[in-house]
Amino acid sequence: MQRNDSNTFTIRVFNKEYYDKAFDEIRKIPISWFPSRITEFIRKKLSSNIFLVNPLEKETLTSLLVYRARVLKKGEQVDENKVSHFSYPPKKIGDRILAMGRANRIGQQVFYGTIDKHTAIIEVSDNIIENDSIVYISTWEIKDVEKHTNMKVLFSGLSVDKDSYAAVFMRMVENNFNKAFQNMPEPHRTNFYYAQKKYQELFTSTGKKFYHISSSIVHDVFVRYLKQKVNVPIIAYPSVAKKKESINFAIRKDFVDSHLRLKQIDKVRVTSIKNEEITFTGLKRAIVKDGKIVWLKLDVQIEDINYKSVSLYTEVPEEPKRFVHVQDNEKLLCCCDKHFFSAKHYVENMLKLTTEQIIHKLTHSIPIADFDEKATLKYHMAIPTQQDIFIKTTEKMNPIYFIGLNINCNLEYR
Repeated sequence: MQRNDSNTFTIRVFNKEYYDKAFDEIRKIPISWFPSRITEFIRKKLSSNIFLVNPLEKETLTSLLVYRARVLKKGEQVDENKVSHFSYPPKKIGDRILAMGRANRIGQQVFYGTIDKHTAIIEVSDNIIENDSIVYISTWEIKDVEKHTNMKVLFSGLSVDKDSYAAVFMRMVENNFNKAFQNMPEPHRTNFYYAQKKYQELFTSTGKKFYHISSSIVHDVFVRYLKQKVNVPIIAYPSVAKKKESINFAIRKDFVDSHLRLKQIDKVRVTSIKNEEITFTGLKRAIVKDGKIVWLKLDVQIEDINYKSVSLYTEVPEEPKRFVHVQDNEKLLCCCDKHFFSAKHYVENMLKLTTEQIIHKLTHSIPIADFDEKATLKYHMAIPTQQDIFIKTTEKMNPIYFIGLNINCNLEYR
């Protein structure tokens, strides 16, 4: 790549076969090489130093929230009143030096964040034990930035047709690429885009095999670029844990110190992670006031129960469901036609005994939802019956195992 007198770039572009061979050789780079040697080798192989950088407007960046999850490991201590305990990790914990990651060299402090809370938890899910692990989910704002902030984006080659955060970014990347290289003739433009795709695939390879390469690329951007007065403090790349359908951020340490502000922390116990569906017990939430972390507790109150929409489960809800909807005056039988009560009467009496259990169950099945301090959420809950009851259909006594109710709950952090 060369820059000529007309302030334009001249890029040497190869065919796809060359790039396939070049990236095969790049993947063989030994882990013993220093970052500078790795990135210099890549530059020589590709004969180009252009990889897509997007200048973000101040308004766009300051409207962006970044999320980070931290799993509390056995024997680990967290000072819940220190912002630093929820930010990038320390260089060293005891005798253990910070390990190499996808976007950091050994001992290099980089802030890893995501575009939403769900992705943040999925990213650390390998370290989560259901119904045991405590996770801190922190929310961060970006403040006091300049008019434009450069972000390096690694999204080339992904689908633009999906309903995902990554597809939104991909559309932006394609649009910017087409504008920047509109004068590049074919097939050079297609081949150059192919190189970007191969670069993205290398950076987001599964496992840790190529961490020494991907972390060297980030080191090059965060260290060498900055020495050359090229300020690119954020790298955005697809979340491997979310099958490249969401967005991760690697953010340079000094930018975090100057421009990221902690907004909120949710302390939760994850109760279930199945097929990327997450539920958790909300233990408490912290907000930041005047630079200090203030912890609040989650209070759950039942506001309303819709007796007009009661479901009677004749089989357990986890199995293929067979249930009937009944009105509040529907007859439920104890043993025969002579001993009965209305559905509403039964539910009201049952709730007197089970309200505490219902609230406990609700707080153990809260989906990840964003609300500042209070919200009203609707749930459908299957509650085990407290005695043998039946409903009669076509002269047959059908046992009822669960009562299904639609419940409105008020959730508030106090």
